[in-house]
Amino acid sequence: MKRFVTTTTLIALLGAPSAFAQQSYVDVADDARVEALNISVEDLDDKDVYDSGGREIGDVEEVLGSDERTPTAIVVDFNDHIVEHDRIVQIADTALESDRLVIRLDKGTLQELERYDE
Repeated sequence: MKRFVTTTTLIALLGAPSAFAQQSYVDVADDARVEALNISVEDLDDKDVYDSGGREIGDVEEVLGSDERTPTAIVVDFNDHIVEHDRIVQIADTALESDRLVIRLDKGTLQELERYDE
């Protein structure tokens, strides 16, 4: 019986790829507000990005969301020595500290983030 439950669970997990599917995003309008950071999308776009140690690690390329008025993520163009390729970072993983956009993720986690391809 235990083997059946384990096999059934495995089949259910493998048969449900939508649970692990990548989220679809749209570009957010420049005049929308990023409430979590108390900033407009226009002011967030092209902003320099820093790590928690205060080092500049890239800049914001795009602001993405579930619709054009609801920003939920940013695309960061990381400096080459940090992470290859642009990555999608959830706004919840950032903070605005002294007018600096800080990503609160370590380098290993950054490398695992979803890659952004236009």
